Amino acid sequence: MHERLRPLLSRQFAAFLLVGGTAAAAQWLSRFAFSHALPYAAAVVCAYAVGVLVAFELNRRFVFPTAPGDRRGQFMRFLAVNVVSFAVVWLVSMLLGELLLPRFMSRAWAEAIGHGVGVLSPAVLSFALHKRYTFRSHGPAK
Repeated sequence: MHERLRPLLSRQFAAFLLVGGTAAAAQWLSRFAFSHALPYAAAVVCAYAVGVLVAFELNRRFVFPTAPGDRRGQFMRFLAVNVVSFAVVWLVSMLLGELLLPRFMSRAWAEAIGHGVGVLSPAVLSFALHKRYTFRSHGPAK
């Protein structure tokens, strides 16, 4: 089990969490701006797009700076991984923000907390997929 946890204890994973936290903050905060003009569900989608763009640039520069391959190919793989991650974010955000938490608090707080938990939920899955797929070497995954 120790070998399986090693990637989660690396500097690279710490950098991924810092970059992800920055992108998550951009995503989470932009949802409030989008919510002024859009319903909650649509605002979550638009905010996710902001987070993806910020995350790609920061990951490419600070987490996987030596990854081979062209920027377009990396971005297309990044988008594919984020389709998977978005499913997790969407499910958690909708379940908490629209169904569960409004029973216990105001809708505004429920949406903020639900979306916040949703944004954070796919972190480990995303790191593994980006390391082994998005920013992989051209050879077999290590």
